[in-house]
Amino acid sequence: LDSLPKEYYYFADIHSPTVVWKERPEVALPEFSGRGNRPTKLKPSFPPVAVSGIATDDSIPWERVILAEGSQGPIIADVKVLRVIECRDNLPGNEVWLYIRRFSDGKLKFSLSNAPADLPKAQLHRAATLRWPIEQCFQECKSYLGLGHCEARSWTAWHRYILFVLIAHLFILEVRQRFKKTGEPVLTLPQARTLIIAALSGNEKAVKRALGNIGYIMKHNFKAYQSHRKNRLQLLE
Repeated sequence: LDSLPKEYYYFADIHSPTVVWKERPEVALPEFSGRGNRPTKLKPSFPPVAVSGIATDDSIPWERVILAEGSQGPIIADVKVLRVIECRDNLPGNEVWLYIRRFSDGKLKFSLSNAPADLPKAQLHRAATLRWPIEQCFQECKSYLGLGHCEARSWTAWHRYILFVLIAHLFILEVRQRFKKTGEPVLTLPQARTLIIAALSGNEKAVKRALGNIGYIMKHNFKAYQSHRKNRLQLLE
């Protein structure tokens, strides 16, 4: 999360049966019934509820928002964002953010974050989309840059290999950004890789051919992107 102190904050996915409190309960020892041992464990004044129950609670409305700009236009989702009390060993813990996201197919995703209460919701929306680019980074490195081909056994060799792969990925990312035109999607990694290979060959015809092919593909991809974006904006309206 951006613009936060140098402390660690998490935004972690949780399962639907996870329980929380919408309000902080009072905690006390139960009254002694007169039989058996006297109670020694604290108990809350009322039980927690599952996050899946909060998702179906009509008193908490869904909010339709644009989370980010994706390859096919804005990423639109219905979300519920509220402060809850986490449940730790059946007792109330810290106050945290509960983030519920509903996808277009009705599937729900639940997350908790210990970010401060005064954090703008836009920061939580951004954090909700960060998992995809991280996974995309590893997928690109495995598919095109040999991340999964390392057979070294020592830590030093493995560390150097991963470092070189990530440097290569950063370099290609810089190429992708440099060739990006205003308002158009960025080059894909395979397209940038094709340009780099053609440039390294020193063959002028190969470079022109690569630029022509990629320009043709980008032109049609941009038209498809505009169409998808228009449809998603209409859905938002």
